[in-house]
Amino acid sequence: PAILTLLLFTFISQICVALSKLEHHHHRSALNTSAMEKLWIFVLFNFCIFYLLFSSGLDMLQALLEDPNSFRTAFENLDWALYGSFYCNYFLSMALFDCAL
Repeated sequence: PAILTLLLFTFISQICVALSKLEHHHHRSALNTSAMEKLWIFVLFNFCIFYLLFSSGLDMLQALLEDPNSFRTAFENLDWALYGSFYCNYFLSMALFDCAL
């Protein structure tokens, strides 16, 4: 899985460009804009939404299994600072070290 993840992140920009070429843009800037939009959607879903669902979802499920009647306290017990710091750290590192975003 680690090698497949590495290959995916190595070639995701080329995959986005290939998908954008299927749209037959008239200008190269429109092609690059479309590819970057696809890459941004991939990054947003992969690192924000799926991470939040799998990490906080498991914590919330555990809290609901302990007390099924307390749906509100399941949200209160989540470590929101941990998830927020992950997002801030990820987006800052992408802004500083990655020219694609």
